[in-house]
Amino acid sequence: MHGIPPGVYKHSDFGHIIEPSLRRQFPGEEHPRLVALGIGNSQTVMSLDLVVRPNTGSYLIPLGVYRFVVVVAAANAKLIRRTIELNLKGAWFPDEARMFKDGVGVRIIE
Repeated sequence: MHGIPPGVYKHSDFGHIIEPSLRRQFPGEEHPRLVALGIGNSQTVMSLDLVVRPNTGSYLIPLGVYRFVVVVAAANAKLIRRTIELNLKGAWFPDEARMFKDGVGVRIIE
């Protein structure tokens, strides 16, 4: 059988947010670009999970509102296209519910 059977979900890493005070413990999470953008050790950034990280540090996304178009396709399924809005507010909260309320917002636009 080829393809993903109907009703079975596959997940893919898109990006991650690390507690700002711990960024220097992870290679590539603390890049000179952040200093140039004025991002301090108390502000969150999203790190896109790319196969290859550009030397420019552009995989580190500072606070702001972003829209990503996500396209999912398979040989045995209809193509799905969704626009996801990501609102990075720059604040870190150890409580997950509070983080998704006050630190980062995610919603499907279309």
